[in-house]
Amino acid sequence: MGVFNSRIRISILDGRQTQEVEAMVGTGSTYTLLPSAMLREIGIAPTRRATFEYGDGRVIEMDIGEARASPYSKHDSQRSLGL
Repeated sequence: MGVFNSRIRISILDGRQTQEVEAMVGTGSTYTLLPSAMLREIGIAPTRRATFEYGDGRVIEMDIGEARASPYSKHDSQRSLGL
């Protein structure tokens, strides 16, 4: 597993609203953590809450919403991979 920085595109599931962001990508990640204000701005609303545990043992609850994340490419806007 590795970590790298990349420009990614976040969109609502139907793809009509998008936002490009510079993000740290973890190849073993299960979830993508982004600012809630940015997500709400493009129409992504929380659908449930979940509990997460940090490596140091702290436990937090966070809202979760559904979105599409794909690599950002100026040359090929149709390319899409699951992250």
